Amino acid sequence: MQKGVLNLEEAKMNKKSILENIEITRRYVTDFVNNLNELSRLKSKPLKFGKVLHVVSFIIIYLYIFKPLFMGSLILALIVYYFGYKILNSTLQKRKIAKNAEKIKKLEEQQEILENEINSLTLIPSKYLYIGALNKFYDYLSVGRADDLKEAMNIYEQEIRHEEQVNEIKNMQALQTEALRKADTANTLAWMNLFKR
Repeated sequence: MQKGVLNLEEAKMNKKSILENIEITRRYVTDFVNNLNELSRLKSKPLKFGKVLHVVSFIIIYLYIFKPLFMGSLILALIVYYFGYKILNSTLQKRKIAKNAEKIKKLEEQQEILENEINSLTLIPSKYLYIGALNKFYDYLSVGRADDLKEAMNIYEQEIRHEEQVNEIKNMQALQTEALRKADTANTLAWMNLFKR
């Protein structure tokens, strides 16, 4: 009897240490992702035009700079706009990176430190080192659906497979619905043609 109580206590301590490890890992992964997003923001191209803004910008350049005199001016304006946009965006990006070089270097160093901390401290396999999976593992363990990390990973994988199967079924149902709609349309047209005769 004493041995069973000891195993239960060990399991509770093991579960508690796994939950603590997941919590620490979540903090590190969150910091890692935030740093990565900040690095992406600092290194990104400053001009991000949507399709509409490109069209409007091109029309403005074409009408006010090239003054449509001949058909070749349209092609010339398009070439000038395309390369002008690319060169301007590239130049602004280089300036942005140069301006933020110190901050970028600091963030890259922090990324390396965080990555080393995560790799040395976590019990979680790298495949699951993202917030969604970590939150699920924490939930499974804290509510008692899993008693250890292996069970939590297995439940998580089962849920992913289940979601994929549900999505596959939904896609098949959508295809069937579309096929039925087309068949109904064809049937209706056939009846209409029959009455026209």
